[in-house]
Amino acid sequence: MENLNSNTDTGSSTQQIQTGSTPDSQWPTRKKNKNTVKVVVSILGLVTVIGVAVGSYFVSAKVSSKQAIAPNAPSSQPYAKGPALCNDGNKDNPFPLTMTFSKTGKVLVYSSGFSGHISVRGPASYDLYSNSDGYTQVGSFNVTAGQTYSFNSQHNAESGPGVGWRPMWNGTHCGPQTLATPPGQQVENGCGTVIDIGGFKSFAAATSDISGITSGGGSANVQCWGDAHTGDWPSEYDYNDWQLAFGYEKCTTNGTITCTPDCPTACGKPASTITTCKDSCNVNATKQCPATAECPVAGVCSEVLIFRIQSDGTLGENPTPLTQTQLATLRIGDKLSIQAQGSKANLRARFRITLNNNIEAPEWKDAVGYVDPQKKISFIVYEIKSLGAYKFEAQVSSKP
Repeated sequence: MENLNSNTDTGSSTQQIQTGSTPDSQWPTRKKNKNTVKVVVSILGLVTVIGVAVGSYFVSAKVSSKQAIAPNAPSSQPYAKGPALCNDGNKDNPFPLTMTFSKTGKVLVYSSGFSGHISVRGPASYDLYSNSDGYTQVGSFNVTAGQTYSFNSQHNAESGPGVGWRPMWNGTHCGPQTLATPPGQQVENGCGTVIDIGGFKSFAAATSDISGITSGGGSANVQCWGDAHTGDWPSEYDYNDWQLAFGYEKCTTNGTITCTPDCPTACGKPASTITTCKDSCNVNATKQCPATAECPVAGVCSEVLIFRIQSDGTLGENPTPLTQTQLATLRIGDKLSIQAQGSKANLRARFRITLNNNIEAPEWKDAVGYVDPQKKISFIVYEIKSLGAYKFEAQVSSKP
């Protein structure tokens, strides 16, 4: 076989791949030997006697060169006999090489089965390099909601960029859909094998939100790639050669929840739940609001009754409220029982006294007790200490 030298620009170094003299064990395990087909076809055309032996080598070459492209992915099996052919009429067409981002943030990039260069071009330019065929976080770049970027990827073992990509399908599958075959099987000359990439999807989803990135009407978050275009239909349009994933960096909330409006602060509000909230990562959240304190009882006006306290400290027998005429005869030193009538038992009362248009401090004086067994009449004791015009007011609560 002739020697083929391929120089692939990876951004920082040049890798030469010699395909003629390198032992089979040193060939890149993820690639198909595209030159094998031409050599075998030529030998079969000239020497039919050894067709069985050559055919066996042809099958084994495909087995050894098309290995699992990611950890835990199944190894491909030899092509089985079948009528399906992979051609321009039944292959799965690649999706556009553009991505539109629905959110603002940092986008993390992951790869599986890929050592090579990822280019991202748009409002800014990014070049990302993977040096591992395993599950790898390649790098990151920042985007603004609504931006569209073009992109491409090229494996180090390829002479050009991949033929294209298609979205992961059926939850965790990569591979052809039109001529899909079960994992681990192929149709002779068919478009390739379906593989499961659930492990890679979980790897990317562990540290990023793999949603909100679209292309061609579908999701562009997890991508199944086919290798470079050389005219080898089964090799190119299988979309199982390597995988890329793009996801928004996950935010770790600090526990702060902001609501608009926030929890009520007015008195007398019951416990409630607010749904118009965002957490510190700007994700919709809810907030539990506790009940607020009871409102101060707004008193209601009540008739004020004033009694003169006798020298023995009692109101005397059959006490009656002082009349306006009797109130005008009060002297300094007189002690009064100022009373307010409630509508039911155990209501709270308070009194306000104004002298010569000046309210005495404190403004409201709480009742000191009840004068009746039913606890409906509250009272305070007040002593006349100055001459002047007095005004007595009372408020009684509407509930105990």
